[in-house]
Amino acid sequence: MQDTSGITNFDAIVNAGDYSVETKLVINNVDYGEREIYSVKTSRQLFTTQNPTVGNAVVGRLDAEITIPTVSIPQAAEIKPYIRVFNDSMTSGWLQKGVFYFYQRMIDEDSNMMTIVAFDAMFRGNQPYPSSKLLWDDTHPYAWEVVNEILSFMDVTAEAASLELLRQSNYIVQFPAQYSLRDVLGSIAAMYGGSFMMTNEGLMRFVAFADLPGETFYLVTNAGSPITFGGKKILVRG
Repeated sequence: MQDTSGITNFDAIVNAGDYSVETKLVINNVDYGEREIYSVKTSRQLFTTQNPTVGNAVVGRLDAEITIPTVSIPQAAEIKPYIRVFNDSMTSGWLQKGVFYFYQRMIDEDSNMMTIVAFDAMFRGNQPYPSSKLLWDDTHPYAWEVVNEILSFMDVTAEAASLELLRQSNYIVQFPAQYSLRDVLGSIAAMYGGSFMMTNEGLMRFVAFADLPGETFYLVTNAGSPITFGGKKILVRG
């Protein structure tokens, strides 16, 4: 579970206005603060077009530029971004904003900069569906059984609530010949009217389209309060 000890202060500081945001990256269990970070951006698009859709298995991406580390970083090292906010009187706790894994790194010795491209664990789903141990016929397997097998192939854990929701319906899945794990997840998500994505804590979550709150497209705090700029809500596009 994510440490939520700083969420109350986070919302209070943001709602009070006139605050600053601080970022850090934890790479292979080593902290990199703002002195080492040139830039960092994460994206996790639930909808792949401007119009809301279902049937997606969303890959989250992190792009960052940091000073060249003085320690060795493994090839597919884990990288976790965190943010906190502060003003003249309060500082929030650190809030984790995803779990990503190195995909590409570029070194510029002249500027002492490493450019990082990383993806979350959903990226592992781009592999073809491996040899299955499930029974595939006209009555099996159920969608939730296939999801459990995909989780084991991807070495990923799902939220308990998501698995429980999937078990409420016994949709049958056809054998996924020549399809990737993400393709199959997407087709299952479409059966249930939603999409799969990774949470900030690195768990797979099923998001039902019908359950999305009315202000999903606005930038909000962790408690769901809209963040405003000049008194206006900030609309998030893509």
